[in-house]
Amino acid sequence: MDEAEAAIVKQIEAQTKATGVTVDCPDIVAGEAGAAFKCTGQAGTQKFVVNGTQTDGKGRFNFRTARP
Repeated sequence: MDEAEAAIVKQIEAQTKATGVTVDCPDIVAGEAGAAFKCTGQAGTQKFVVNGTQTDGKGRFNFRTARP
């Protein structure tokens, strides 16, 4: 699990109290602010997608989850 995936899992688990959350993201390369990426995830039997946007060129990002 890379740093971005770990950060997403940590936030989802903290906000939802779910355990065993998994997230799989493409290799995220620090790019330009506004660059979008999409990950897939699962918490128990619930599958979801993570839509992320890089906020700067240093790897920082924001994300929202949605049902697939």
